[in-house]
Amino acid sequence: MQAKDYLRQLNQVHKLIKAKEEKIKELRARAIYRPNRISYGGRGSAPGDRVSEMVASICSVEELLLFDKLRLSRMEELTLEKLRALADEGDRRLLELRYVNRKCWDEIADIMGYSAAHVRGSLHNRALRAFEKAAEVAVKIEPLTLS
Repeated sequence: MQAKDYLRQLNQVHKLIKAKEEKIKELRARAIYRPNRISYGGRGSAPGDRVSEMVASICSVEELLLFDKLRLSRMEELTLEKLRALADEGDRRLLELRYVNRKCWDEIADIMGYSAAHVRGSLHNRALRAFEKAAEVAVKIEPLTLS
């Protein structure tokens, strides 16, 4: 696995977390407004059943969200451990800002005092190569998992 793919896994899990947080907001909003729309005409399930189903759905997504947050935390710990193996502080800082702290290129450029094009281009490529070499020496780069 290449270094960039390894580091992108952090972003993928972060996106999953954001999607689950949005889903929980949506379910809560539907649960709040649902009782006002319930028909008592004898069709379908009783109002209490529908509310129970909504609560169960919210709890289910919250449980998955908690798991993903724990997984992201562990992945970040493992990544930071591998980043510590980098000899160059600038490489370490750039990769940490981009992949762990999820900063955009412009923010990283401001923090590091370079142009965004320079950070996104040659500095990033150099840092990825250094990360790959350091990670191969420390431990072969494997996909991040919670296990």
